[in-house]
Amino acid sequence: MSAVNTYNPNELASYANACGISMRYCMVAPGTVSVLSDDGVNNTMVSGTSFAAPQVSGAAALVWQAFPYFSNDLVRQTLLGTATDLGAPGVDSTFGYGLLNTAAAIRGPMKFDWGDVSVSFDGYSSTWRNPISGAGGLIKQGSGTLILAEDATYSGLTQVQGGTLSSNNSLASAVNIGTQGTLDVRRVGGQVNNQGSVVLRNGQTVFNRDYVQTKDGQLDVVLGSTLQIAGAANIQGGNLNVLAIPQGYITVAKQDVLTANHGVTGSFDKLTQSAGVFLDATIGQSSNDVWLNVNRINTSSVKGVEYTAAATAGANRVEKAFTQLDQQAANSPTASANSAQSDFLNAAASLQQSPTAQAAKASLESLSGQMPAASTAMTYQAINVNNRQVSNHIAQLLDSPKTNEWSNNINYQSSMTSGGYSGLGYNMNGWVMGQDVFLDRNTFIGSTLSRSSTSGSLRGGSEQSNGTITEGSLYGGKIFDAYYVTGRIGSGYYDGQQKRNVQLGNQSFRADSDQGGSYFTAGSEIGYRIKNDGWQFTPYVDTQYISLKQDAFTESGASGFGLKANDQTTTRWQAGVGARTGYGWDVGHKQKLVLTASTHYQHAIAQDDGSYNASFTGVNQYMPLDGIALSHDVVMIGSGLEWMFSEALSMNMNYEQYFSDNQQSSSLNMNVSVRF
Repeated sequence: MSAVNTYNPNELASYANACGISMRYCMVAPGTVSVLSDDGVNNTMVSGTSFAAPQVSGAAALVWQAFPYFSNDLVRQTLLGTATDLGAPGVDSTFGYGLLNTAAAIRGPMKFDWGDVSVSFDGYSSTWRNPISGAGGLIKQGSGTLILAEDATYSGLTQVQGGTLSSNNSLASAVNIGTQGTLDVRRVGGQVNNQGSVVLRNGQTVFNRDYVQTKDGQLDVVLGSTLQIAGAANIQGGNLNVLAIPQGYITVAKQDVLTANHGVTGSFDKLTQSAGVFLDATIGQSSNDVWLNVNRINTSSVKGVEYTAAATAGANRVEKAFTQLDQQAANSPTASANSAQSDFLNAAASLQQSPTAQAAKASLESLSGQMPAASTAMTYQAINVNNRQVSNHIAQLLDSPKTNEWSNNINYQSSMTSGGYSGLGYNMNGWVMGQDVFLDRNTFIGSTLSRSSTSGSLRGGSEQSNGTITEGSLYGGKIFDAYYVTGRIGSGYYDGQQKRNVQLGNQSFRADSDQGGSYFTAGSEIGYRIKNDGWQFTPYVDTQYISLKQDAFTESGASGFGLKANDQTTTRWQAGVGARTGYGWDVGHKQKLVLTASTHYQHAIAQDDGSYNASFTGVNQYMPLDGIALSHDVVMIGSGLEWMFSEALSMNMNYEQYFSDNQQSSSLNMNVSVRF
């Protein structure tokens, strides 16, 4: 290297030699620099070629920092090729390649003047930001991605032996793609030989010469992007792979893939899809063109999707909606959509573009509406819990026929399942208070007021429900020696909110709604009490009628794939048989302990279907919401402990466990009674 006059870079420094015959490996840098003087305070100017060399060394270090995979020789080529030209145009015997330009050097190579450039790196992307010229070529190895940010006019062969070579600009040379290589370049000047992969995206890709694809090659297409070949296309087999489908809902579409001005010979061996599992494509071909015929698949018969009960329910609902969209497109192909319709069509397109069978399954399950479908079962559970609270209190009241004021906490937990649907957890926590009045020793009436918070969640937390339920009831009974008969009527209302995650392909949406309703219930119980030396055994039968009115709801969000439903009224008539037993003993000072055990079997004699007729908000395609329903048969086993502190005050703790074919639940309650 040599040094230039710092104050006039267009001439060599007086102490420096010209590059001479080594001009093709020579460059210059300023020979005069400012350094710290011996006193450590002031600066001084020093000159010499020995002060130019460190500047080149520093620039080399910066290039290595930017491109750690560069060889020593490629760093040298980069420094030479990015130098600023001085003197006669081009390389000359005075300045060689010119003046050191560190800012350009750290942007990557600019000239391939010393033969082919070979680079190899794995697992990351590297960008060269300079235009590249020269007679040499490029050999890309390793699994990493090399991005050319500017036009490349070098004339040597480009060999993509591994990883990806990418550019949104032009590449002038011919290209050979190895079996492990990928070419993702928008314009290529020379012939392209593909044994690996060519990617078509971002509109049109242009090859100015011929395109040859071997049996090992693959053409990856983002539909809507095309390949324009100025020469001929020689397809010797290989694969045509759909990377992604175009935006917008598709019923039937023809998508161009490539056009060759000098004709297409041969054909692809197979067609594969990396995206759009709800779409099917077939290859069409003529003498100069290759295209794809894209058709919508019935959502309930997509290959590779595991159709659980929830996925099947979602697929049936989606298919009915898509059928309406197909009919609208056929009847009015040029009609413009309003904003809401456009949102629904875009969301439908997102669902069509589900990249995998797993994503399709998750989308269909989220569209089945499992939480709204389970709302009827959850509400009936809450009504039954309130009924059990009063029933258990009346059982205690029969042994202490005195006026009572009492309260009880409610702590109920339930887990419901149904084959093919996500498990549902349901919790109910609150209070009930009441008062009894004995009209005579054997006749009583009473009233209750209760309020509880409720929450439900699908396994995984994708759908949630929170609310409150409030109820008032009247009850009464008559004791006939060992026999007794009781009756109860109640009325209540509930309100709350449901929040759901709706998945459409790779996109996730939130759907929210307000839920509410009211109910009426009436029931009775008849039993026979057997007592002996502290023991008591009471078999009984009961029956209950429930009428539940559920308000209409409309979910907001989810671009029209939320749900809407009209109000509905359902009824349930259930009957049961059970037994209670207990043993009590005195513990002194008028106190008494009583251990209890109980069991109960309940059967639904008659029950309406209870399924909401619901539709997506973006269309009108009402059909029943399938999901977890309340069990027809439930068995309860319980135990309790009552501590009578005096004739006027007692406390009771009671635990109950419920079993059914699709439900396991438990209830833990504490009761305090004050008698007058």
